[in-house]
Amino acid sequence: MKIRIGVGAAGASSTPDTLAELVTGLDDLGFDSLWLSEVLTGPVIDPVVGLAWAAASNPRVKLGTTMLLPGRNVLRLAKQLASLDVLCRGRLLVTLVPGLTYPPEREAIGVEPKQRGAFIDEALPLLRRLWAGEAVSHDGAAGNLREVKLSPLPAVGDCPTVGSRHCVPPKRRRRGGWSSKTRRPRPGARSAASTLA
Repeated sequence: MKIRIGVGAAGASSTPDTLAELVTGLDDLGFDSLWLSEVLTGPVIDPVVGLAWAAASNPRVKLGTTMLLPGRNVLRLAKQLASLDVLCRGRLLVTLVPGLTYPPEREAIGVEPKQRGAFIDEALPLLRRLWAGEAVSHDGAAGNLREVKLSPLPAVGDCPTVGSRHCVPPKRRRRGGWSSKTRRPRPGARSAASTLA
């Protein structure tokens, strides 16, 4: 069994020189992947922009992000991530999160914390269907789509999501509860595990 270890880049890595040093040194340090988190109100660079830059700077390292799902246009997100996956030749790893619950991030996300789990429940299957190349129609909080087919599709022809931190059933949601569990991937899946929180 091979164990891979990635490194997360915090706000200190948001300058060009610091991020360049980190990205070019990952191989020598034995790290498998670079992770950039999305915090709208924090001193961090946008993860899609940062990972696109990192992909061009290091052709080997895997590129990971924890991105907000609530409040997003699902089609735009699907296209952004699929395009990045194509450009980095299938090295993209994505964890979709409900986002932080303290101000000012809570207000910036635009979806109340208690409503984020329902949004994820609706949006995540749409993302997977779009990444699978299906013609998707949908009316709801996550978007209004009419027989939309995504292009380009992810490089490996599979969803680039390796996990999603995601709200628990409604009874626990109302109590503000969170939990984590690991599921085994389907045979042949790209991901090592799917984490539901």
